[in-house]
Amino acid sequence: DSSPIIYAGSSQKQATWDGLGDATEHAMKIIHRLGKAQGDPNRPVIYRPKPSWQDAIPIEATTFSRPPQRIEDILPGAWCLVTQVSNAAVDALIFGVPVIVLGSGIARPVGNLNEADVVDPRFPSDEERLRWCHDLAYCQWTLGELRSGEAWRDLRGILLS
Repeated sequence: DSSPIIYAGSSQKQATWDGLGDATEHAMKIIHRLGKAQGDPNRPVIYRPKPSWQDAIPIEATTFSRPPQRIEDILPGAWCLVTQVSNAAVDALIFGVPVIVLGSGIARPVGNLNEADVVDPRFPSDEERLRWCHDLAYCQWTLGELRSGEAWRDLRGILLS
């Protein structure tokens, strides 16, 4: 199977916050361990560091994905997406791609939690994803933002674009 694994890496700021050390070195370790865990050295890996991290550099033996390429362009057909905390996991789940969340990422409740899951990553049921989406939506806006109209202005802009 040539479906790629996408590793959505952290910025240096996030890596420091999580105590992971150098973000590039951490990404290299994870990508190496994923290769060993899956047992298929031929499965491609796409390294997608946080798009706003300007100091990100390519990692050998991976495809480097940076803006202007969008995450939506690389998700179709992916085997899974692996991350510590990236919101790219939300996009992956919307696109039907299983996620492996190694840190405290927002998709942890519906994700796989172990690198070894890369062999056969579980995709959550529609019921699990719907409940999770409800939980995310519940936390999106404060009562003050709803009252002031800020929430509607933001949503209206998205709907009309």
